[in-house]
Amino acid sequence: MLIGEKIRKIRQERNMTLDDLSKSSGVAKATLSRMENGVVGGNFKTLNKIAQTLDISIDYLISESKKANDENIESGALLASLKHDAGELKIVVEKICKKLNI
Repeated sequence: MLIGEKIRKIRQERNMTLDDLSKSSGVAKATLSRMENGVVGGNFKTLNKIAQTLDISIDYLISESKKANDENIESGALLASLKHDAGELKIVVEKICKKLNI
């Protein structure tokens, strides 16, 4: 099962609308919709907000794929998200180092 499918399933089990999840998690409704429809996978920060709001582990969201192909797609999306997050972290660290003159 893809990440978005898991989010939709759990959201619906909890009788939440996209608006409810958006307001509770701080993730834009459009982003949630794109995730549920498999258009985007979401970065770590976004997935973490959703997981916390739905009271599930982020591990559950990114694992337990039923098909090898689904797993490869999710792994690729996760890797891309992690690379993006690492790039943002590098920029922050560089700014801190510059301010500290190191």
